Formats: sequence, C-alpha cells, structure tokens
Amino acid sequence: MPRFTPPRCVGASSVRLIPNLAQAATVGTGDPTTVLRVILQGAQSVATDREPTGPAMPAFGWQLNDAQVAAVATYVRNHWGKAPPVSEDDVKKERTTLDARTN
Repeated sequence: MPRFTPPRCVGASSVRLIPNLAQAATVGTGDPTTVLRVILQGAQSVATDREPTGPAMPAFGWQLNDAQVAAVATYVRNHWGKAPPVSEDDVKKERTTLDARTN
C-alpha cells in the first residue's frame, strides 16, 4: 500500500517555482501595495527556454470585495510577515490606482 504524504505547507516555497512567503520582503513590509496587487491582479512568472510555461497566480480582484481582499492580505502579511493589518480603504485606494493605469 502506498504511503501517504501530506501536502506541502501553504506559503512554503517550491524549489525554483514559488517563493517562500516567510522570506519574501514584500510580505513583511509596512507597505501592502505589492501584496494587494498580487491578490487583485494576479502574477505571472517569466517563461524561459527551460520552463516555457511560467507559473502564475490568478487574479482575485474581480471576485473578492474590498473587505475580503483586506482580510486575505492581512492574513498573509500577519501569518508570514508579522506586518500591520490592511484596511478596506487600503484596498479601495489600490483598486483606484490600478484602474487609473493605462499600461
């Protein structure tokens, strides 16, 4: 019978694929901008010859309201970075900034 292997801890790194959130400077900083942008817009890694399909995180801004995004960001920043909480106003400001971008 095959031996059960528990799943990797959420937030832990996957070698050369996913950064360790506990070691990510953007998670522990006082400024939540990067974490909010990743939650709202998602993120895509660069494809290379060796890895032609870069890993990605989907955007959740279209389906989460400001309170939900603030809760996710606060959880990530507090659990892995011990950073201050994120408010709904922080999320609203970042959405406005992202919506105003033309690139």
